[in-house]
Amino acid sequence: MQPHILFLNRTAHTLGGAATWLDYIEPGLRNGGWRVSIGLLQGRQFHRPERYLEQHPHQEWVRISCTTGTPEGRRDALRRAIQSIQPDLVITLNVTDAVVVVGECRSAGLSMPRIAMSAQMIDEGLLKDIADWAHVLDAVICTNELTRQLVITLGGMAPERVCYGPYGVSARQVAPPRHRADRLSIFYVGRIDWPDKRVHDIPLILDALDARSVPFELTVIGLGPDEAEFRRRIQPWIHNGSARLLGRLAPEDTWTHMHPGRDVLLLTSWTDTGPFVVYEAMARNVAVVSSRYYGSGLERALRHEETGMLFPIGDASAAADCLMRLWASPELYQRLVSHASHMVRDRYAIDHSCAVWNRIFQSILHLPQPVGSPGNRQDHSLPEGFEFSDQRPLHVDSPPGDGDGSDENDEWPLTLARVSPGNPSFWDYVAKLDAR
Repeated sequence: MQPHILFLNRTAHTLGGAATWLDYIEPGLRNGGWRVSIGLLQGRQFHRPERYLEQHPHQEWVRISCTTGTPEGRRDALRRAIQSIQPDLVITLNVTDAVVVVGECRSAGLSMPRIAMSAQMIDEGLLKDIADWAHVLDAVICTNELTRQLVITLGGMAPERVCYGPYGVSARQVAPPRHRADRLSIFYVGRIDWPDKRVHDIPLILDALDARSVPFELTVIGLGPDEAEFRRRIQPWIHNGSARLLGRLAPEDTWTHMHPGRDVLLLTSWTDTGPFVVYEAMARNVAVVSSRYYGSGLERALRHEETGMLFPIGDASAAADCLMRLWASPELYQRLVSHASHMVRDRYAIDHSCAVWNRIFQSILHLPQPVGSPGNRQDHSLPEGFEFSDQRPLHVDSPPGDGDGSDENDEWPLTLARVSPGNPSFWDYVAKLDAR
């Protein structure tokens, strides 16, 4: 019998790794024998499936609508959708309300499908949700080795229920070297955001390149909430013609601007579980200069002077040194892109990614259902010295905000746990774990 899988995804944003991943996983699973349904969340203002579908079209999708901004409304909508679709497996992408629904229905003796989280971000709130609902979750699938370790140590999931599923990009053949242009072409591709993407580090890097007399041109492709302030900070380089902002481009148009074997992708992020743009650049033989973002350590895809050039998070001087070395040494550039492209073909090709995720989803269907209760989660011992933010998780009967739908997280919360941003206990632990 053909297994049926239902993905649940928020629609407030059309950019992001989860949406890109879902774009290729859907046809990959269909080719692997699955029936695939995509549940797209709708809210009063921010979550709009039609707008999302303009950027990410899906074959078989269902609207899951809640306009009340309350937990009761969200969970009623999810319960109706799950019971109507009757999948064998539900995969949530930051929709913990669905885990609550499955847990409640199982406790009431109702038949429910297997449910798993696809953990595609490093976030304290998400890990607190996992810890609070580990007794319900059949599995958690992580796209990053650091995330996998965090789900086990902080989320309290049994290791056999925590899987690793790599991202996938189109693998390309290694291109021949190109002649160096008269300046270094640097590209930033992604969300214009502070602090997660640390885009305000970029003007500092440009200052450092000027001080080193490195001729360059910066091209920024993307949109984001901090675009106005970012544009103000790089205005001197826009004015002299060495920086430009192109806005958002379709993926196929983005890469037409970059020359394989010559241009450089710059990443300044604080944390990431991929990112796709790095693997895509590597597959297209574009060199990568990146921060040592949390998530890059245990994953071991980015290795300094082997598959990319790395600098400490926020260190503009070190970033400029990395860029200057690539400008001065075509041999170093070519060695990086050659090693990186081979690594991507081995570890992150789309066919390989789809095959791994297919096996993972099949295996979840055969796992014994978790046995436990909310009280059992107190038995989970956190690492010595670690503490979650001193804020209680949301009760299942209280909304995350004022419930008036005035924020995207009032409509459909990204996580149910209320945590303080920048918890030093959390980020210190993340940094030490990723550095091993």
